[in-house]
Amino acid sequence: MQVSLLSSRSCIYNLESLKIYSFYQLLQGLAASF
Repeated sequence: MQVSLLSSRSCIYNLESLKIYSFYQLLQGLAASF
């Protein structure tokens, strides 16, 4: 129970950080085009 909860939480954290990173990359690309 505890282990599965921890792994799912880290998976969610990885997804969130991936979204933030891709969003940051998108902003960088937009800034470079100006």
